[in-house]
Amino acid sequence: MAARGRHPRHRLSELAVRGALPGRHADGNCLYLFVRPTGARSWIQRLVIGGRRRDLGLGSYSFVSLTEARRRAAENRRVARSGGDPTATRTRGTTPRVRAVVEAVIAARRANWRSAATEKKWRRLFETLVFPRIGDKPVSRVTLDDLRGIIVPHWKGRGSIGYVLRQHLDYVIRWAVAHGHRPDNPAEQLKVLLPRVKVVVKHHPSLPYTEAAAAMAAVQASSVDDAVKLLLVFVVLCVSRLGEAASARWSEIDVAERAWTLPPERTKSQRLHRVPLSIQALDVIERARALNRPGPLVFAGRSRRGGPRPVAPSAVARLLQPLGLRDEHGRRVAVHGFRSTFRVWAMEQAQASFEVCEAALAHAQVDQTVAAYARSDLFEARRALMQQWADYVLPRTSTEGRV
Repeated sequence: MAARGRHPRHRLSELAVRGALPGRHADGNCLYLFVRPTGARSWIQRLVIGGRRRDLGLGSYSFVSLTEARRRAAENRRVARSGGDPTATRTRGTTPRVRAVVEAVIAARRANWRSAATEKKWRRLFETLVFPRIGDKPVSRVTLDDLRGIIVPHWKGRGSIGYVLRQHLDYVIRWAVAHGHRPDNPAEQLKVLLPRVKVVVKHHPSLPYTEAAAAMAAVQASSVDDAVKLLLVFVVLCVSRLGEAASARWSEIDVAERAWTLPPERTKSQRLHRVPLSIQALDVIERARALNRPGPLVFAGRSRRGGPRPVAPSAVARLLQPLGLRDEHGRRVAVHGFRSTFRVWAMEQAQASFEVCEAALAHAQVDQTVAAYARSDLFEARRALMQQWADYVLPRTSTEGRV
């Protein structure tokens, strides 16, 4: 029979850690798994250092495995029993500055980002709002007040710059904790300190479908670069996202099959998506080919350096501005709003089913059970619908001799 009061040793397992309920769970060597009500898991070690009881943070379970936590706990206990201070051992030497930690985090996350644009956004945010205040400060000395001073001026709830800043800084500090550069994460405390702000969802302003045909005629009559006009018409005909269409490649276009196939890495849902091309959409493709602009892009813009590049989304937005297109509330119509225009038309005029409309817009199925059974992309049903939509917004006779 084990002696009364004996400490446990290696009580936890990886399965037990992943399934642990909120609370504190002992493993041994004064090591505890702390599970928050949110489900977040972190390692805490309780030691007596210099006659005082101390709680040392050993990192989040997302970064520090059970095996690594045990190794760190055993080393800390050895140092404490020999009269040393584990916290001094961990922080001895050069503590990285915030700039260096951010670079390490970007390098670690880069493989999971879908495009270089994400890294640019990270860098721009840190260079403009974070580095001027704490960029050269050791990450171990970053305080709750430091983070509050950066985030609060930009805090407007979910989706605001302050919200994104809190997420990014939380990840940076968690990385520092996981690598032993500091024992705690003050960014966690901000979740309860920052005020809750009710977010009002604002949809993209969209054009009433009864005005769509006139809008397309005005677009074709405009005097902007042909590639810009063709791209906007293509977006409307295919009800695609502007970024996906702007990066369309000739290798993705199958004229014989009348299809445009987007690979998973270029779609929002990260799933392969086939778009049936109407007769009008194929006509746009041929007009783009006739521009004779080199490179793999279907809609290649003009570059000062002469190389191929996608048409800038801002150029397409500028094309709409002088046309004076407004939604029912008087707001200036957005390019993305044409997807909503199509959606309303498809329901009211084409009586298309919900499933066909969602497939045409490349919306991911939220219900995983439904998604498991609904494996068809309804391509042929969408082909008929997209041709009907093209005939509505751009009658075939109106495309002859037009760019």
